[in-house]
Amino acid sequence: MPIRGSGRTTRQILGAPEFAIYIAPTNQAAEMFRTMARKLNRGDLEFVSIGRVNAEYFKGRDFSVVVIDHACYDFAWGYETLTAIEQAIATPHPGKIKPVKKPSWLSKIFIAYLMLVGLALIWGLLWYK
Repeated sequence: MPIRGSGRTTRQILGAPEFAIYIAPTNQAAEMFRTMARKLNRGDLEFVSIGRVNAEYFKGRDFSVVVIDHACYDFAWGYETLTAIEQAIATPHPGKIKPVKKPSWLSKIFIAYLMLVGLALIWGLLWYK
């Protein structure tokens, strides 16, 4: 059973403009948000995961109604994608697009450390006899 949060996503879904593109952190979250939106009578929203968002996805579409879920900002790899989305939006809806916070040098070092530890564990599992 998933841990419930404070309702920030629900408030974002309810406050989203009509026919907005709602960017979710994962494919599973997009499906869950789609179900939640139907229950909240917000079937007009289009949900897409941040991993599917690229220049081709938005080609020929209206960028002015994009809502980025708050959880997308928790993924370090999502910063470049979020920056690209925010730069591509012609007229952002007031209050819906948050400025991208660049990761600090300390968080970059921590992420690199975690990746090295993960690689060391995988290497140990593969070569330990």
